Amino acid sequence: MNVRVEGLTLSDLPENSRVEKYNKRRKNIRLIIILSVIGVVLLFVLLGIWAFGEVSNEDPSNASSETFANQTQNTEEKDMNKDKENERSSNEEKDDETMELDETDESSIKKEAVESTDENVVEAYTADWKPIGTKQEGPHTMQFDKSSIDWQEMVQAMELATGLPEADMTIHWLGRGGDQQAIGTISNQDNTEIYRVYLSWIDDQGWKPTRVEVLNEIIINQ
Repeated sequence: MNVRVEGLTLSDLPENSRVEKYNKRRKNIRLIIILSVIGVVLLFVLLGIWAFGEVSNEDPSNASSETFANQTQNTEEKDMNKDKENERSSNEEKDDETMELDETDESSIKKEAVESTDENVVEAYTADWKPIGTKQEGPHTMQFDKSSIDWQEMVQAMELATGLPEADMTIHWLGRGGDQQAIGTISNQDNTEIYRVYLSWIDDQGWKPTRVEVLNEIIINQ
C-alpha cells in the first residue's frame, strides 16, 4: 500500500493531533501566567520584607538611644543624690567630731582652786585655758560696743571658762580690767549661777580666760 506524505495539509491531519497541540499551547500560556503572578507576588513580598526591615532597624536604634539617654540621666541623678548624701553624712560626722572635741577639751581642762578674800566669792579657780582665737587683725584695741567683734569674742571666752551657753547668759557687766585685760560679771537666766570672769588678750590668738570666781550674789563694784 502506498502512503502520500507530500502536500499534506492541516485538514489532512487527524483531528486528535490538532486538539492535542491546542491543549498543549493553552497549558503553556497558563503556566506562563501563573509563573508571572507568582513572580509579582514574590516581588511584593520581598519589597515588604525590605521595608519592614528598614523600619525595624530604625525603631530599635531610636529606642536604644532613648533608653541609653534615660539610663544616663538616671545614673547622673543617682550620682548627684549619692554625692549629696555623702556630703550630708560628712558634715554630720564633722559636727559630731567637733562636739566630741569640744566635750573632750572642756572635760580635760583641770581646774585649780585659788584663794579669794572677797566675801561674795563662793569659790575661785584657774585652769589651763587656751585663747579662743580671733578674727581681728593688726594692733588690738579693746572695744566694749556690743556689736563689735571684740565684745563677741570676750563673750565666747567667758562661755569657755564657765561652760555657761551664750544663749542662757546674762551679762551684768563687762569692762576694762587693766591693759589688754577685761572683767565680766555674768549669770544664767534665773541667776542661780553667777560668775566673775577675768580675761587677758593674747596677740594674734584672742582672749584667754585667766580666772573664774563663783559669786554668791550679783554685786557690781567695778
